[in-house]
Amino acid sequence: MDKRVLEAILERRSQGRNFVVASLVRVRGSVPQRPGARLLVDDDGALTGTIGGGCLEMEARRRALDLLGEPRADVFELRLDDDFGWDDGLICGGSATVLLDGDTLRQANLATNVIEWMDTDRIGNAVSTHVTGPTIGTIETTRVEPGSTQSVWNADNGTLLEPVLPEPVLVVCGCGHVGSALVRFASQVGFRTVAVDDRPEYADPARLPWATEVVCDDPARVACDWPSDARTYWAVVTRGHRNDGRVLAGLVGRPSAYVGMIGSRRKIRMIREGLVREGASVDAVARIHAPIGIDIGAQTPEEIALAIAAELVAVRRLGSSAPLRPG
Repeated sequence: MDKRVLEAILERRSQGRNFVVASLVRVRGSVPQRPGARLLVDDDGALTGTIGGGCLEMEARRRALDLLGEPRADVFELRLDDDFGWDDGLICGGSATVLLDGDTLRQANLATNVIEWMDTDRIGNAVSTHVTGPTIGTIETTRVEPGSTQSVWNADNGTLLEPVLPEPVLVVCGCGHVGSALVRFASQVGFRTVAVDDRPEYADPARLPWATEVVCDDPARVACDWPSDARTYWAVVTRGHRNDGRVLAGLVGRPSAYVGMIGSRRKIRMIREGLVREGASVDAVARIHAPIGIDIGAQTPEEIALAIAAELVAVRRLGSSAPLRPG
């Protein structure tokens, strides 16, 4: 769930205000958003979040305002083509199914169960099952695969299953111009960011207000000791290739979602060869993303950071940094 929408739900509930949440539960064909996207409609018509914009969002808003305060939920389907009677209609060619709900979220009889499973590899991820009916009973659910970020809509019993996962962590090793810009971009696209530099003037929280945590320490030591798992991303952007090599030596072979290093092709080749000579496996070294980032012709530090952030999103959402268009 969009963090902004979740925070808005909690705030509106604490205030006792009416609201409706529109959840995109099923899509067919070309649609701007994926299942699980949410939009909160306030009692004054204000919007938080998005389910794709345009006529879909305006139709959801219109229906939500009609539903305010009603002890029920509603589901509607909308075709996104130029036959739909809006002046600014979408021509995506797909269709979207939207669940509208407000009363069960606002009242005390909130029908949402969040099941936390410790052994996610054996059982699956935690899921939030939102029941739109007035009572809670036994629900036949579909298994959510470990690591999945996709919501599942069961039309037979009207349930929405949504993986509840921690935000991914990005550790940025090096807080120079590129590193500080990367911390800012990554924090805006859903990463908890840890900024690391051994120079106090660079590892300054006042200089990095977007960082979740700022660590003044040797990045190579942090690479060896910082907790790292399948949701941890590493961006190696220190001030020199010697430091980059030391950081990568600590990361090679450790569990992670992503390890990327900045640098020229010559520098990258030299560091890769050095890591293999020091005993790192060829396969582990091959998994390092270098040159880091998606090729957008970046030149300035901010453009380079943007290219890196784009690759992080691609790996998180798609499992790879495949190009946005064929060829």
